[in-house]
Amino acid sequence: MSSPRPGAPAPTGNPAAAPVAILFGLGLLVLAAICVRDLLIATGAIGGSGWLATAFRWVARLRWHDWMLPAAIVAVLVGLALLFAAVKPRPHTHLSLTSPAGVWLRPTDLARLCSGRARTVAGVLSATTAVSRKRAVVSVTVGAPAVPDLEDQVRAAVSAGLTALVHTPELRIAITEQEAS
Repeated sequence: MSSPRPGAPAPTGNPAAAPVAILFGLGLLVLAAICVRDLLIATGAIGGSGWLATAFRWVARLRWHDWMLPAAIVAVLVGLALLFAAVKPRPHTHLSLTSPAGVWLRPTDLARLCSGRARTVAGVLSATTAVSRKRAVVSVTVGAPAVPDLEDQVRAAVSAGLTALVHTPELRIAITEQEAS
């Protein structure tokens, strides 16, 4: 008999370093374009003076100035922020179900499930749900004569759909009566 297959890894969102990586890539493309321009100037294909050689000569002639200390401090802080963004864990985007196959559910899908189950209760005209990792808030609209124990009926119907989750969110029910026109 074989052992059960381990569950799929948790789906995660984009890393915090993704925008930085995009900007870094764009910067490298700009640097490549400057290198191509200087190469064309060096081969005589186009006229002008090279930007890279001029920039390197300017850096080589630099001496210590008062503005360099704050610039160095800012550079260290930016480097630490980039290091933090690189090692920051990715956010979890899905909720796991109790399944040996490793099944995951988006919060949007869980909200639709809760709203659909709430609409099955007699007397409920409409239902919407907002889901976070810790809580599910089901907002129910009912007709003018309130049904007795409606909140308990909605809670029971929605709770039955939440039993498949590994970590069941706190369930809150908000009931509003539809205004008579």
